[in-house]
Amino acid sequence: MSTRKLVLLLMLGALAAVVIMLLSGGEPQSPEEHVRAILAKMTQAAGDKNPGDLLTHVSERFEGQGGLDRDRLRGILFVELRRGAWTRVVLYDTEIVLQSPSVVDVRTRAFLARGDGPLPTNAEGWDLEMVFEEENDDQWRVVSGSYRSVRRGASR
Repeated sequence: MSTRKLVLLLMLGALAAVVIMLLSGGEPQSPEEHVRAILAKMTQAAGDKNPGDLLTHVSERFEGQGGLDRDRLRGILFVELRRGAWTRVVLYDTEIVLQSPSVVDVRTRAFLARGDGPLPTNAEGWDLEMVFEEENDDQWRVVSGSYRSVRRGASR
């Protein structure tokens, strides 16, 4: 399957998920629904090249691989989003596992697509693992995360 067809299918799947969420009405109730809604907001913020909106969902306590903290993440996101190397982000194959009432593990694959038309001219994939925790202000935020590049033909 070509990259264009794959990304189009992923975009349609993401759109269907958003429509289902909107049609269900009201605020998300379960931790999984909260985290899925936050992932949609983070994806939109990345596509809009808005690091501030994306970082509202990242905890001050964030710890990433290689000693990455929230301040370093802010700098990386600012550079990457402003550089404009890609035009949209699509998540798929998202697994959410409730570890406790206030801790959720997330595994997902993100595609960063390039191109302005309805089909991207190029895309690169990343496997992401994140831990969300419900913090004292009742907001779910990413407290840790890791990533690895997906090579063409690699499976999860």
